Amino acid sequence: ATDFDVYCEGVNMGNALVWSVPAASSNAVQSNPVVTWTGGDLDVAYDEGMSSVLAVRLSPFTGTILSAPALLASSAAQAGVVRMCPDGQGGALVAYTFLTGASRQVQVYRYFGGSAYQLAGNAYQPLSATVAVTDIQYAGSLNGWLG
Repeated sequence: ATDFDVYCEGVNMGNALVWSVPAASSNAVQSNPVVTWTGGDLDVAYDEGMSSVLAVRLSPFTGTILSAPALLASSAAQAGVVRMCPDGQGGALVAYTFLTGASRQVQVYRYFGGSAYQLAGNAYQPLSATVAVTDIQYAGSLNGWLG
């Protein structure tokens, strides 16, 4: 099997490469990476092996990894469609879909300072054949997500 990793790169205003680092490089396949700037750090979330969702913080200036990957979910069958946005308080909101039995579900976490906190329970889809498309957005004091 091919091992895919997640790499991040920083470029300057002249489009010159400043830094390049592996944000996720375990022996498993990492995919569906998303990134958001929280006002100080870059937060990157991704699924690993289609069964776990992780997040990591990087310095936007040097690419230095500031925290070990935080596990948001494990054993989530067919995890994917990861989305992320800043939470307005120096952290990020991460939403992803996963399949449990015949139900596609949406899970939402807050990622802050290298730790993950579950925000809400699962949002179940009405039909097992429904395709879940997830997006997430922060609007002042309202955190919203779509399933």
